[in-house]
Amino acid sequence: MTSINLDKAGVCASGFCAIHCSITPLVLLNVGHLTLFSFLHDPVLEWVLFSIAVLVGAVAILPALFKHKKAYVLVLFLSGLFLVVQSESIPQIASKVSFSILGGLLMAYAHFENLKLKSSK
Repeated sequence: MTSINLDKAGVCASGFCAIHCSITPLVLLNVGHLTLFSFLHDPVLEWVLFSIAVLVGAVAILPALFKHKKAYVLVLFLSGLFLVVQSESIPQIASKVSFSILGGLLMAYAHFENLKLKSSK
């Protein structure tokens, strides 16, 4: 039986978060608020994606931090998390999208770095 690599799952979850944040405005601008695509802008979906990214990040990065003692991974993850949270308070759509994409990518990169550190031991 294979175990789930939480950092790989974290890269996927954070990357999916960044993709969601980048395509949702484009889809909604091009097709309007059609019922078929309304789920993309659902606050419940956004909270679920955010919660999964935070949960996976906490479970993957915090225990590894105590082993490899490289705090920059946690700083990368928390910086990305901060940007995603801050994006919700920005009224300009371009800035909001930019902050959330950058935040998702930073969280994904933190998992990538964590994976490299764990595999180098």
